[in-house]
Amino acid sequence: HDYEHISYGRELNIRSKILAFHSKICEYFITEKPVDRRSDKYILEAERYIEANIGEDISPYDIASALHISYSHLARVIRSSLGISAVNLITQMKMSYAEKLLLINKDMEITDIASALGFNNAGYFTRQFKKTRGVPPRSFKKISDDI
Repeated sequence: HDYEHISYGRELNIRSKILAFHSKICEYFITEKPVDRRSDKYILEAERYIEANIGEDISPYDIASALHISYSHLARVIRSSLGISAVNLITQMKMSYAEKLLLINKDMEITDIASALGFNNAGYFTRQFKKTRGVPPRSFKKISDDI
């Protein structure tokens, strides 16, 4: 008889520990993380700067200077908000523009697209496009022609 009482007490203890653990997990995943609106503002301003200067050879230092913040602060904001580096943000935005140019201007040469996006070296542009899009720009252009 006493054995059942001890067993039941132990079961309640284990259940309460499981519920406490479950509660902690829920609290961690459900609780909203504080949002730094300044970070959102910096991301938006950085993206606007990149768009406005898409044809230039942009560096993260240029963006930080234009936003009147340090490079390290810009890098931290972009990494924490977007999960990528500032250089990757610039590259991704330039590659998105490259896709549009390849789709819209079918007769435009790859070297002209590279130059229009601030790349001094068409080979480097091609490598970056392939790295981010999985295919070189010429293949992307051909695939889009076939669709």
